[in-house]
Amino acid sequence: MNQLLHRHRNKVSVWESVTQLPESHKGLEQCVDLLLQLQTEKGPVIETLNVIRQDKPIMYSWLRKRLDYRPGLKMLLDIRHDYELARRVIGYEG
Repeated sequence: MNQLLHRHRNKVSVWESVTQLPESHKGLEQCVDLLLQLQTEKGPVIETLNVIRQDKPIMYSWLRKRLDYRPGLKMLLDIRHDYELARRVIGYEG
């Protein structure tokens, strides 16, 4: 099991999982796994995508291409959400 997902299940915030994603192809797959897990658990997918859009623009551009065959997640990429609110929702405590 993906380490980020395992930590997410153990109450580590989604924020921590996102900030620890390396901007690499391995990190891209970890990101997709995290998003699919959040979608399954009815978690904060839109907020997570909005934080990735702002904080990891390279990862976000890779996600747009990678999610071509996942229409359920692909359409969520276009939904805008307040960045500060999105950070709080996914566990930012700053």
